[in-house]
Amino acid sequence: RPVLQFVRESMRYKVPVSGFRRSQTSDWTSVGEYDVPPGVAITTSVDALTCPLLSLISGSAKFDPQRWAQPAFAAKNFLFFGGKQPHACAGKPVALVEMQMFAQMLCRDYEFQVLSQETAPDRFLNLNYKDGLPMRVWRKGMRNVAA
Repeated sequence: RPVLQFVRESMRYKVPVSGFRRSQTSDWTSVGEYDVPPGVAITTSVDALTCPLLSLISGSAKFDPQRWAQPAFAAKNFLFFGGKQPHACAGKPVALVEMQMFAQMLCRDYEFQVLSQETAPDRFLNLNYKDGLPMRVWRKGMRNVAA
């Protein structure tokens, strides 16, 4: 299922929420090698390019939908978007079906032309397309029709 693989890789590579912020409110705690005092905000990045946990996945900086063709990889590594965890998204199956249908309808009915691939870092230093990857979109068969 190539479209599902593409959707999963898109969600792994550039998650909708690139970080979580929590405040340590009780006693001192340890986060990795750091001791964190009460009241200090802790921010964790889950973006594929900046998250230390995701760097353990071989080739995590590369966009590669084929990695999801292996069921063992999918079961082990689909961590953040509704993965097998206590805080998994209850709507994940419906969301995945909707995203696949949306992607298939767009690709079936429209043509796309990227206008600029210029990138720039955002406020979290993640590399994003400047101005949101501007594109020109046509309904198929309507590209050369005068507006």
